[in-house]
Order: sequence, then structure tokens, then C-alpha cells
Amino acid sequence: MVIRGIILKGVGLELLRQEIIILGLFSIVILALATIRFQKKLE
Repeated sequence: MVIRGIILKGVGLELLRQEIIILGLFSIVILALATIRFQKKLE
């Protein structure tokens, strides 16, 4: 959605701010969960 909005529609980043924030938070959560699972496997 973000890339489509920027490339196809020429929408600025300020209009896509909410989607970018949601994707960033989702990425942080997934990375944190993956790190926790990996550390448990090392123990």
C-alpha cells in the first residue's frame, strides 16, 4: 500500500504516515518476538 501510494498515485509521505507507523510497529514486534524465541533456543 505504501509503495503503491508513492509510485502510482504520487502521494506524499505525510499522507501515508499512519501506514508507515503501523508497519514500523509491526516490524518491531515481530523482530522482538523472533529475538526472544532465538535466545530461548540458544539456552
